[in-house]
Amino acid sequence: MNQNVETLLKNVSQELRILETARKRYAKQLATDFSIFNYISTDEMMLSRIIADLLNPQGDHAQGTSFLELFLAQLSNAPTYKQLDLTQAEVSTEVKTFRNNTQRRMDIYIQIPFADHTDKFGICIENKPYAADQKNQLADYAKEISQRHKNNKWHIIYLTGNNNDPSPISISLNQFTELQSQNFFTKLSYLQLVEWLNHCKSKSINEKVNSFLTAFIIFITKQFSGIEDMSEQQSLLNLISANDDYIKATFEIIAAKDKIQDQLVKEFEIQLINACKKKNWYVNGSFSRDKATGLNICFEQPHQHINYIVQFYANNYGDFFWGLSRKEATFKAPELWIEIFQIMTETFSTDKVKKSEWWPYYIDQKYPFNWQSHSEVWSMIRPGTLCSTVMDYAEKTYQALKEHGLLERL
Repeated sequence: MNQNVETLLKNVSQELRILETARKRYAKQLATDFSIFNYISTDEMMLSRIIADLLNPQGDHAQGTSFLELFLAQLSNAPTYKQLDLTQAEVSTEVKTFRNNTQRRMDIYIQIPFADHTDKFGICIENKPYAADQKNQLADYAKEISQRHKNNKWHIIYLTGNNNDPSPISISLNQFTELQSQNFFTKLSYLQLVEWLNHCKSKSINEKVNSFLTAFIIFITKQFSGIEDMSEQQSLLNLISANDDYIKATFEIIAAKDKIQDQLVKEFEIQLINACKKKNWYVNGSFSRDKATGLNICFEQPHQHINYIVQFYANNYGDFFWGLSRKEATFKAPELWIEIFQIMTETFSTDKVKKSEWWPYYIDQKYPFNWQSHSEVWSMIRPGTLCSTVMDYAEKTYQALKEHGLLERL
């Protein structure tokens, strides 16, 4: 190993230990882990409600149009909004679509009258902090809002937790490119949202509002970039930037990051396979950086219709979760779906259990969800901690299915 790299790693480890000691020593004064977001749901719907209320000039923040103005300034068609009467903006969540018979719901829908009140401008915000895109979703929203607001008086915002472009499943690349080129579409990441929230703090004159904005910023930074403590990041930055050799060593480490991750994921895969073999369970598949890759597990004997899946749904080790999924699109058993979902909801009563057309049950947003934004998950692999957690869920699923006589129906 390069001597500079080895020295840097030792010093970084030492710096992190010092910071951890300080956090423990001054825990009562700092309370760094205390947050309102530990006590409320942080799913897509709740985050949409929070953002919508901040954007609403009549919202409880009582700061008028300030936050809305700052948000609109980020969009690709920002000059358009100078023609609007922001004081009369109407902000709604979960608004049903109806003009193209899709029965979808727009996460956030904003209508703002023009200053002369002859017409209204429409904005649809599609909030995707965690979930994957649905088939034709953005294409349907574009059709819906363009029919609601004629003469090109509309805009779509794709708010994403991972900063990825919309999936071609949701909207074709040609249509996406065209909408962008014509300023009908803006992609925003949650980390860009932090910049907006910081500007909101500078405009707000209410202490309670500023405290909430600070908590929201910390939540987003932690959830979507993996930065647990800004002071920790700054300490590491100071350590590295003070030494030219450390700067070079840092980039050598960064260059090796993907290989390190691939090696650890492979180790995790082997741990799971060996753990399944000890239980005489059947396993196939493998993890990779591609979308929807993982292990398919069969309890006791090969399943005909449904497997237990441990999967990265998104590219680059993102959207990690587990649950039961059907093997083929042709298999449909609505009564079995309901039965499995009810059993797993009771079995995992402290978790957020969901179901879908393909999944009779899965654990939604189970930590760690996005491995690229949570550094701790990588340190959970080698000692087997993560494998034990996943296998514990698999074992409880198996026992619940066995107890209710459902194994033979998989």
